[in-house]
Amino acid sequence: MDGFRHDYLSKTDTPNFDSMISAGVTMPYVNNSFNTATFPSHYTMATGLFSESHGIVSNAMYDPVFDSTFSKKNKEPRWWDGGEPIWITATKANKKAGVFFWPGSDVAVQGIYPAEWRYYQEDVPFEDRVRAVVSWLSNDDFDLAIAYFNEPDSTGHEWGPDHQEMLPVIRRMDRLLGFLMEELEKAGLKNATVLQRFGDKGDHGYDNTLDSMKPFFIAQGPAFKQGASVEPIQNVDIYPLICFLLEIEPSANNGSLTRAKLLLNDKYLNGANLKTGCNFAFVTLLTFIVVHIRPFI
Repeated sequence: MDGFRHDYLSKTDTPNFDSMISAGVTMPYVNNSFNTATFPSHYTMATGLFSESHGIVSNAMYDPVFDSTFSKKNKEPRWWDGGEPIWITATKANKKAGVFFWPGSDVAVQGIYPAEWRYYQEDVPFEDRVRAVVSWLSNDDFDLAIAYFNEPDSTGHEWGPDHQEMLPVIRRMDRLLGFLMEELEKAGLKNATVLQRFGDKGDHGYDNTLDSMKPFFIAQGPAFKQGASVEPIQNVDIYPLICFLLEIEPSANNGSLTRAKLLLNDKYLNGANLKTGCNFAFVTLLTFIVVHIRPFI
């Protein structure tokens, strides 16, 4: 969920989030890297690289080498080729990936698109995005599915992050999580591992060390600890974690799998055959990443 600050859950009733926290592993917040704007943060999560490495340093910027200006609508690969996003890493490893509105997913990075992708349209209902992703997993044999949601960020920009108008949208995102879990259950994916990093950032555009810049994180499923709280990870750690769950070799990145492994339970780390159902990463703007790990045959 875009701009979902780590303290938003304490502001109103969120029964679906609360249920997931009880069933999974959480942390007080996620440490963001600089720059905390939407596009840099999302591409950092997708690539495991800091902005100075992947090159998307702002939502809008001028590049003196290109003598050209970047905007959020820019689809030229030259702006995006500084990093390898997770959907490209997965595709190169013969995994099937689909992306619904993640920044950079509608660009031919390294000349490659994911198997499914969409041009961004803000008016596509959130529930339709969830249905599409669950359909990819249940009907189309996808290994990785990612989706993006622009709340509560849009409302926060209009009213301010601490305004009373934020409360209904926080409850709306809680209902969306409940809808997601219902759709997964109907699709026979009840035991999915749901790894949720709610928010690419908290608020954004300021010092990444400020408390207000930090989003929160929950993970649930057979690979993850239950009823646990661990030390905060960094947003660059999400990429190597997903690669680990997919059992694919990551591209060069700034993340720490050692940090991210603190989320995983001993049984999974010790090699138990837990690879049934799917590992689902819900990384918000409301953004989520779904990792489908197939049963052994």
